[in-house]
Amino acid sequence: CSFCGSLLLSVEEDGWCCHEGKYKRERLPPYPEPFFLELQRDTERYSALSRRLNSLFAFTAIGTTGEFLPLPAPSNVVVTGRTYHRILHLDSGEHSLRWFLYDEQARTAAASRQHIPARMVMATRNMM
Repeated sequence: CSFCGSLLLSVEEDGWCCHEGKYKRERLPPYPEPFFLELQRDTERYSALSRRLNSLFAFTAIGTTGEFLPLPAPSNVVVTGRTYHRILHLDSGEHSLRWFLYDEQARTAAASRQHIPARMVMATRNMM
């Protein structure tokens, strides 16, 4: 965007994101240097594993009052109804909130099962 500097998709018109400069947001701070250097070390692999890595640290899940309707194209879905963040229960299930509070080794084991390198998990944990 020539007004705010946001990166736009090829189908997005210049200025749509900020109403041609009417709305300005502060830039996000840079990553801490150790994490930034780790990202630069293996950018493509981080990109490929980003969803799995994110799920190791997510404390909520997205829910809907409607349903998820799969589309014929890959990686596309339509969500009907209202969406919300659902806080995960601590008393059941294998998920990151339990791992954070009670058993961090379980996160490491889950990462290993998903073929996520331990150094990526530690770099993300340390950055947080």
